[in-house]
Amino acid sequence: LPERIPAGRTSLSPSAQDLWVRYGLDGWICELRIRPDSPLVGHTISENRIRTEYGVAIFAVEDGPVADSPNAGEALPDRRLVAGQLLVAKGPPE
Repeated sequence: LPERIPAGRTSLSPSAQDLWVRYGLDGWICELRIRPDSPLVGHTISENRIRTEYGVAIFAVEDGPVADSPNAGEALPDRRLVAGQLLVAKGPPE
């Protein structure tokens, strides 16, 4: 038998909130702006060892309104970080 769609829902696909709760993301996603005096500046994501040292996974790197890189937005391990970039990350709230 087909699954019943809950009231107010238009498909069987999980909502963003359902996924948020299912994968335990409550309070863990944040945006971080790299300051000019940050020790992250000038190093790649992997060189900074952000994930291993602090348990923080970077999902995206935003350079600003103009993206001049073919990999703009991607958080590749060899992505060099610069002051002013915005990081979208998941990690412990502290």
